Amino acid sequence: MRTAFLGLVCFLLLTFPASAQEPDSARISIHQMESELHRWDALKTHPRVPELQQGAELARQGDLKGAIQAFQRAAPKRGSLAYFNLGVVYFETGELEKALRYFRLSHRASRDSVCLEYLRNTQRLINERKQQK
Repeated sequence: MRTAFLGLVCFLLLTFPASAQEPDSARISIHQMESELHRWDALKTHPRVPELQQGAELARQGDLKGAIQAFQRAAPKRGSLAYFNLGVVYFETGELEKALRYFRLSHRASRDSVCLEYLRNTQRLINERKQQK
């Protein structure tokens, strides 16, 4: 639960507009470093599904394609966790529509409140990007 909370906090902090963060550039640097260290903390694993652990490790190592494949293999065993993790990875790659799709699948399967927050924030970001066009 702590990991999911930290992931959500990092997600929310990363989505703030840059103009709201500009007053203290030293603090921004520290914040960015901390966010980078914790960016994958939101990924969920399960002891009986090694593909989830493998996917999380691959994501931390920067192999996002491998992480996606591992999470897709985990979906039949732990769909809600695998879908959530796929949403996180796609969010990190900037593929917000795919991220939203997987957050929705995860939320339908589990009704998890953390997933719901990710879903809402991703939808908000998509809407903001559409308005900017």
